Amino acid sequence: MNYRVTLKGHLFLYESEKKRHTVLESRVALTPAELLHALGIPASEVYMAAAGGKQLPLDLPLSDEQEVEIFPVIAGG
Repeated sequence: MNYRVTLKGHLFLYESEKKRHTVLESRVALTPAELLHALGIPASEVYMAAAGGKQLPLDLPLSDEQEVEIFPVIAGG
């Protein structure tokens, strides 16, 4: 399974090569939560995952070649 992942905001800083776009390979279907773990991104830093413009549950297995966007928590006021 291959997943194309786009890391929004500051989340790219967790990626080993500091890239906003990365490809993650796995033998089995992963969930967005497992993608986060594989990339070393703390769940507390993530607001949501999305694919095709729709929010994904973090426990839903992804399909092969799925493009996933990961959005950070944003604070302000």
